[in-house]
Amino acid sequence: MEQEMLQRLVTNAVREMRLPSRSEGRGSHVLTLVDAILDAALDEEATDIHLEPMEEGLRIRVRVDGLLRAYPSLLPAAIAPVVIARLKVMAGIDTAKRNRPQDGQIRYPHGERSVDMRVAVLPVVGGERMVVRIMD
Repeated sequence: MEQEMLQRLVTNAVREMRLPSRSEGRGSHVLTLVDAILDAALDEEATDIHLEPMEEGLRIRVRVDGLLRAYPSLLPAAIAPVVIARLKVMAGIDTAKRNRPQDGQIRYPHGERSVDMRVAVLPVVGGERMVVRIMD
């Protein structure tokens, strides 16, 4: 994913989080950010997406051709729980349960096909760690 595009999506999502909850369209920038992460991984033919909370923010790494490669910048720590929650909703995972491992599945539309993804969430210090396995 291009660094400029990722930064623009993150900025919009963070700005949106600061708006009053009654604002119309709330969450659309987060949805766009999550879709961009999934689409970029699929375009790179990744087999896994790792989302790992760090003290400085959310680290995203993708596995391509057996090698785990990190995105050049971290997502802000403030947006990490929202990104994880969005993926949990997509996977049919209970967003309220953050203290135990959970798993689910996503059927994600990409281009003219649907891609199956398996999602595993683990509680860790500082939040939740997530691995999205692309089953294509």
